[in-house]
Amino acid sequence: SERTARHEISLAVGVTSQEVGRRPSPESKHRHAIMLTPLRRLRFQPDYYMSAQFAGVCVAQRLGFYKDRHIGLEVLPTCPPGEEPTLVVAARVTGEGCITVGSCEQNILIPEMRKGLPVVAIAAMFGRSPLALAALPGCSPWSSNSSTPVRIGAHSDTVELLARIFPLAEVCSLPREDKLASLVAGEVDAVQVYDVMETLALEERLGMPPSTLRLEGHADTRLGYAQTLFAHSDDVASAEARELLGDFCAATFAGWREAMAAPEYAASVVMDAMASYPPTDHWGDGLPFHAA
Repeated sequence: SERTARHEISLAVGVTSQEVGRRPSPESKHRHAIMLTPLRRLRFQPDYYMSAQFAGVCVAQRLGFYKDRHIGLEVLPTCPPGEEPTLVVAARVTGEGCITVGSCEQNILIPEMRKGLPVVAIAAMFGRSPLALAALPGCSPWSSNSSTPVRIGAHSDTVELLARIFPLAEVCSLPREDKLASLVAGEVDAVQVYDVMETLALEERLGMPPSTLRLEGHADTRLGYAQTLFAHSDDVASAEARELLGDFCAATFAGWREAMAAPEYAASVVMDAMASYPPTDHWGDGLPFHAA
């Protein structure tokens, strides 16, 4: 399986490689403290549980990278798959002037933009999508010549995509919380996964790696970026807002650099962030799992 740390990181909104990871000097932080500069509020709407897939955000919070850049970050609760763009737009009305940044797959964001939803991509945390199908070990239902349609379980926001990629399959919507159990129980032949944490969780549960099919490149599929960061179109209109978004991206990717340099430390930070979520079979217990 590809690991989170091995995915390329893409930057946008003018954040340069020199800016990423740059932290204010002690003298600069001292001046900031004297000035008592208020924190600029920013909300983050993740498209998955705060986990190793958001290690950069978790580590940046722990090490104070956001506060160094005068950002008071609020991480919002996980929402149903595919609702992130709509929630970001709604937050523009109810957010009391606070900018909200969302994350989702590029293949989810682009159709919403084409429908006229006023959102714009500003960066991406994964340079290519780890979206894949997983099946039980030794099984490759996607290459079967059987006349019986393959049963594929997917998140509600990915059913249409998988139906286009696998036109002969029966693609059904499954709750994010139940899909791995449905695969193990034989209720479906394959399920949508990120080849990051969920494949590791299946390997731990089954005692051997699951069969996987990476969707990027399969049947000429081009998925683009994953965990694409985006904001309301009006929130990139002013120089002040763009500066805030640029600082958020710089702090976030500084967190990713630290996470990749010290995976065990990052795993411990991630586990603390995950403690507030109810138990799920999407990950295993213990530091070695999350450090992987």
